[in-house]
Amino acid sequence: MKLRIPAGILAAALIFSQAAANELKPVFKTSKPLGENRAVLYFDSNNRFNVSLFADFLKECEAHPSVTCIGAESSASSVESVANGFKGSRDESFIYKGVTDQHLPYMEFYKKNKLAGSITSDSSFNVKVGIYLDYVSGKFDAKVLDERLKMAESAENYKKIVPRMNFVLLLAKKGETEAALRELESIDASKLDDKGKLLFGQTYLRLKSPDKALDVLSTCADNECKFYTGIAYYLGGDNAKALDILTALKGKYRSENKLNYYLKTIYEANGDKKNADAIKLPDNFNIDSE
Repeated sequence: MKLRIPAGILAAALIFSQAAANELKPVFKTSKPLGENRAVLYFDSNNRFNVSLFADFLKECEAHPSVTCIGAESSASSVESVANGFKGSRDESFIYKGVTDQHLPYMEFYKKNKLAGSITSDSSFNVKVGIYLDYVSGKFDAKVLDERLKMAESAENYKKIVPRMNFVLLLAKKGETEAALRELESIDASKLDDKGKLLFGQTYLRLKSPDKALDVLSTCADNECKFYTGIAYYLGGDNAKALDILTALKGKYRSENKLNYYLKTIYEANGDKKNADAIKLPDNFNIDSE
């Protein structure tokens, strides 16, 4: 089934793309002409971070010669001031004067003159620039672009929650458990990848909240998540479910001793001496060292 785009919407998109291009004015006669496949970095040449990002952006663009990459200086500086700043530099041919209502720095990517996507100042430029450039240069289709962006966003979200998890544990250490739980509940776990969900679930377990840990860990598919799902059931009092999950991980989980420790513990809690005694752990085994 083909998706039909209403003519009005299509026309508006084309007008928008053309308007965006019209707002870009070359600063030098040597400035590159705008190609239909292009990447535009709106930046402030007076800001060190913006300038450093511009340099990294141009370096990334070197691997994508079919994409026109330009830097649109968008601060309040005059064209003359910008020209004086870049005149004679190797970046001269990439410099335009631009206008945007977005917070700087900001990027836009166009494929055949249609806006393919953007990166805002609160996002990760380093991760997403290469993905967009690969798409605009034709290395993969829109479906793959969407998949890769979602993966990148999940990884980005993981980096953001690590300090929050540390803050939560600090609150717990101070005895402020309720405040720690409120902080956890303010995080949207659905936006995290498996690595993030694992950390999230483990933090709930440390706060002795196995039910909340299960809500997160049950949506995570890797063996580490499955292991802690089993632990969550055990800590929540459902030994039968815990045994089912942990037993299924035999030969699959990265630490046989750690797995066996909990299996033995659960068998002992059930009064199943036969199965508990059948599990042998190394002498002086310490679960905290795993």
